[in-house]
Amino acid sequence: MDILSYNIRGLGSRAKSKETRDLIKCHKVDVCCVQETKKETVDEFLARSIWGAGKVGWGYKEAWEVSGYCDFMEC
Repeated sequence: MDILSYNIRGLGSRAKSKETRDLIKCHKVDVCCVQETKKETVDEFLARSIWGAGKVGWGYKEAWEVSGYCDFMEC
């Protein structure tokens, strides 16, 4: 199982989303954990756009008393 843990700032930008998606594809990642400090929420559209095509399970945990979240995605 390949796991990617990525601390990224500014995942809302198309360039950062593409960079993350390219990393997932390049390394054939099974689970991706993203720590984001700028966005306050995440939705299914964002999770799917990062993961790319295919089946994806996802969830997130809002940061406590600070902005940001921790998101995970898996195939």
